[in-house]
Amino acid sequence: LLPEYSSAAPDSWRPLVLDEDRRCYSFLWPRAISNDKSKDFFDRLTKVAPWVELWNTKGTSVTRNTCWYSCGGCTCDYTYGQDVRMANAGSTAATTAATEGTATECPDEHSKKEASDEVDDSSANFTSVMDEITAHVFGDLFPGISKEAWPNSANINLYKDGRQA
Repeated sequence: LLPEYSSAAPDSWRPLVLDEDRRCYSFLWPRAISNDKSKDFFDRLTKVAPWVELWNTKGTSVTRNTCWYSCGGCTCDYTYGQDVRMANAGSTAATTAATEGTATECPDEHSKKEASDEVDDSSANFTSVMDEITAHVFGDLFPGISKEAWPNSANINLYKDGRQA
C-alpha cells in the first residue's frame, strides 16, 4: 500500500477506508505538504490551469471548475458523463465543453499556434506547475516509488465557494 512507500513515519497515516473484500483502501497523511508549499501550489494552479466551468444539469449554476492533465505522451481526454469532454491540458490548451447538447469549442491545436504568446505561456506554466507538484509529492514524499511508476494524469477540481459541490 502507498504508505509503505512514503517518507512518513508509520504512525503519520490515518486509515479512512480499509475494505479488504473489495481491495479498497484510503489513507490520510495530515500535513504531508507544508502550508507554505500547499498555498504556493494552489495559488499558481488557480492562475494558470485551463479551468472549464461545469454546470448543473439545469444549466443554472456552476458546480465546480475543472481541468484534465496528463503527460508522458498520453493524449487521452477525460469525460464527465455524456456532456462534457475535457481535452488533455498537458498536451494542448484546447478544451471542448458541452452544455445542454451544444458544444463550445476553445482553440484547437491549429488555432492555438496563431493565438497570443500569453496562451502558450499559460499552457507551459500549467505543465511546469503540474510537473513540480508531481516531483514534490512522488519524489520527496514517496521516494520508494520509482519515477517510471509515478501517475501520469490528474483530474483537478476547483470549488470556488461553499455552494459548489
